[in-house]
Amino acid sequence: MYQHQNGRAVLEALHDTFGCGYVRTKGAGSDVLSFQIQARSQLIESVLPFFERYPLLLKRRDFEAFATIVRSLAAKEHLEYVGFERLVRLAYGMNMLGKQRKRSIEEILGGSSETIRQAPPREGEDIVRSAWRHAESGRNDLTA
Repeated sequence: MYQHQNGRAVLEALHDTFGCGYVRTKGAGSDVLSFQIQARSQLIESVLPFFERYPLLLKRRDFEAFATIVRSLAAKEHLEYVGFERLVRLAYGMNMLGKQRKRSIEEILGGSSETIRQAPPREGEDIVRSAWRHAESGRNDLTA
């Protein structure tokens, strides 16, 4: 969550309420602060139950998509291409359709990004490693 530094009390209240995460500046010289929680377990144990008990009036659909994504990641659904694609589509449907995104969903799912290259292969698709990976010891049958 982001707030101008004048709203620091809101971010500190979130930190106190959830008992996790941290408040920091968005970047050097920025007047914007962010409240961040990095551990998925803390999201699942603290944040999701809180907002399910006290639903948001605005951005409710975004929260529901976010909760689905977090729980699906914990269930490792993203390790199958179908699950990965579903989660990318959910994420791209959030936040007013992402007006500040740098890449389109077509770029992500079309294979032009590092994200999709790291995704599991599509059904029936072979895995082709980068050349540097082939050269690593123990990476294929041809290396000693």
